[in-house]
Amino acid sequence: MKYTYDIVVNYNYPLKDFYEWNQSDKYTTIKKARIYKITKKDLEILKYNKIKSEKIINKSCIFIDNDDTLAVRFNQNGISIGKSRIPFNIENEILYSTKNNKIESIKYEVIKKDEINHFESINEIKRKKFVISKLKNINNKYKLKYIYYECFNKKEQNPKNILLKIIKDNWDEYGLKIYNLL
Repeated sequence: MKYTYDIVVNYNYPLKDFYEWNQSDKYTTIKKARIYKITKKDLEILKYNKIKSEKIINKSCIFIDNDDTLAVRFNQNGISIGKSRIPFNIENEILYSTKNNKIESIKYEVIKKDEINHFESINEIKRKKFVISKLKNINNKYKLKYIYYECFNKKEQNPKNILLKIIKDNWDEYGLKIYNLL
């Protein structure tokens, strides 16, 4: 199978697993997509980097290895402008029907590395952004002192900068506690 049809994708940034898609995301249906079976290494490069291909221009394609799939949209210059995971049922169907396909070589150039934290869910990223924006906008010094005291059981005269630094450096330890206080 060299093509697949009617695939629902979510090209929102960052790359989300299917189970993290939200109703508010803008979904796209690809009517017909070329399937490229590539090496696991190439698929990892495609997932986490913006690339340029001279062969694939102005269309969406499905890239697969033996275990994983990735939909990628390219602009008229051959630059990847969107990436999406594929729903599980479609992914399994594609992987099963292409298991005997031979690995193809695609020529590409890495333009830029995507800035993605692979160990945070979309909800964690949203929560972190929410906490940082809330802390930056709090002008009530007593509320900031209260939040700082609740987290660290210490008094601090200028807690705003310290809290922002702590959230960026130690989110796992203090982030949810600060989020619940806001």
